[in-house]
Amino acid sequence: MSFNIVSAKITGNPDRAGWAQSYEFTPLEVEKAASRGHLFAVISTPTGEEGVESVFAGREVLGRLHEEYFGLLEEGAFSALKHSVDKVMTEFSSWEDVEIVCISQLTDVSYMVGAGGAQIMLYRDAVLTPLIKNQKGKVISVSGKAKEGDIFIIGTNSFFQLFSLGIIRGALQGRNLTSIAEVFGPSLHAREGVGNVGALFLKFENKVPPQSESEIDSDSNSSRLISADSQGEFLKNDTAGEITKESFSTKLRQKPFGFLHRLRDIKVYVREGNRFEETSSPKRKLTLGIGVLLLLLLTTSIFFGIKKKHDKDMRVRYEEIFTETSHQLTEAQDLFQLNPERSRELLLAARDKVLGLTSEGFGDPELTDLKKKIEDNEKKILGEYSVTPQLFVELSLLSDNFNGDEMVASEGTLYVTDRDSRKIVSVVLATKRSEVVIGPQTIERIESVAAYGDRIFVLNSEGVSEVGDSGANKVIDKEWLSQALPFAYASNLYILDEGASMIYRHAGTDNGFGTKKDWIAPGVTIDLTQTSSWVIDGSIWVLDESGKILKLSYGNPQNFSISGVFPPMSLPKAIYTGDEEEFLYILDSENERVVVVDKDGKFKAQYISSDISQAKGLVVSEEERKIILLTGERLLSIEMEHF
Repeated sequence: MSFNIVSAKITGNPDRAGWAQSYEFTPLEVEKAASRGHLFAVISTPTGEEGVESVFAGREVLGRLHEEYFGLLEEGAFSALKHSVDKVMTEFSSWEDVEIVCISQLTDVSYMVGAGGAQIMLYRDAVLTPLIKNQKGKVISVSGKAKEGDIFIIGTNSFFQLFSLGIIRGALQGRNLTSIAEVFGPSLHAREGVGNVGALFLKFENKVPPQSESEIDSDSNSSRLISADSQGEFLKNDTAGEITKESFSTKLRQKPFGFLHRLRDIKVYVREGNRFEETSSPKRKLTLGIGVLLLLLLTTSIFFGIKKKHDKDMRVRYEEIFTETSHQLTEAQDLFQLNPERSRELLLAARDKVLGLTSEGFGDPELTDLKKKIEDNEKKILGEYSVTPQLFVELSLLSDNFNGDEMVASEGTLYVTDRDSRKIVSVVLATKRSEVVIGPQTIERIESVAAYGDRIFVLNSEGVSEVGDSGANKVIDKEWLSQALPFAYASNLYILDEGASMIYRHAGTDNGFGTKKDWIAPGVTIDLTQTSSWVIDGSIWVLDESGKILKLSYGNPQNFSISGVFPPMSLPKAIYTGDEEEFLYILDSENERVVVVDKDGKFKAQYISSDISQAKGLVVSEEERKIILLTGERLLSIEMEHF
């Protein structure tokens, strides 16, 4: 499917911060348009002075990008776009803070490349998803199929720093793109130092179907009468206009069969006094018939000529894409052991091309075979497992209206908490043996839970209490500022204080727990105010609400970043690992998947299912080869295959 693309742009005025510009271009040449598509780009360049210098520099970058991408056409569009951005960034590497971000649209496939920190967001079904995130020093590429109603926001890093995701989402809801400038413009132009702020909004709409023949005919309802003057000489009627050679060829190109239809209906009248009568002539009928026949033959010849050329062009295009895709698959297989990330990128590109050819109606056996080969390599190279989670435990059968909010695990046992009903259920992983271990009579309030062996600890506004058959016994007084999260590890109890952005360690003793000690090293400052999940396996792993994962060891932050995950994660909900687990597991509910990375951040696998969108938390046992998901009233299990 092809789309009408509606665009709107926002740019700051060139100043000391730099220059930003949005750009779009579609080649007039048919060959270039077919192989390069519709290009949209946003660039920004820095400057030491305001005005002309920054504008000149920006236009120089833009000109080089245009030359590279629309130059030689031997390379596929996606590869050409990546190579063009990479080459231009290299050429201008002496200029700090140059940003380039592009989308090339071919039918319904979008090829996206960003560099220098520029970003791309997708607004689909009222959800804002980052596709290319800010990573200076890297050229990042993404491809995918657009849908009707999609809005892409491509912009400089400074645009996304100036306007939060909430503001962007609110601006897009229920608004026409033409009013976007009214939302962002006043705030942008009221500030100084925003010359490097630039964004382009692209909305994908279905194309309006062309006029039908009946509509065109009704629009041209002027009669073509040939009337005689008083001397009997035939003249063309002024309302119809002369049918000259130029107008005839134009009409034939626009609508050949419709023109023949109107020509057939031309009538000849002879004036007799004030009365008109239809007359006919055998000779005139013969001449008209021969003309119609010749026009029909000419039109048929033109039609089949155009169709033959179109079929030939489509076949050439198909063979080029097929050859490129086959090469990408072979290269992906060869590189899998040496460079898994590049191997995944190549296979994803090959899969997108095959899906594109299939959607266009190509049905060659070779294409079917190529598609099968790509599918056979998806698990090995992409690490993608499409799964159907199985029911593990129906929690609502253990207690009426039980709806789990939180799940923790220790030594093979899960503990699921329903805060509203003040109940905790235990589930043994190996046997599924389940029971309600804590009821509302035990504790008055539950905010969060930790477990160590068969010991259960409840945190609330009073402090931390150990709960069991004998009731609740407070073991730690409340000393945190606001919201806090507990975690039990190696006989010790750790408290993450979000308000103070601190982690405290309470050492285990024979009588309970000792006084708090700062676990974060002196002089180290970290932001823990937006923590959504954390786990300890010797190191401490913290997930914040933006999706960032922080790794801490011996009280100090460690270098950790995730690589190779596609599409990028958007607002993951929970993480899990442990002493016995080799990998880190991330619950990405919005993208309906559980992502698996090693403890250096390298992608390993992802388990995909629509059921995952309902999950609130997860626990993993690599020994049992299970991922357990909490959806509220149920626990679901996924069998792991990535080992």
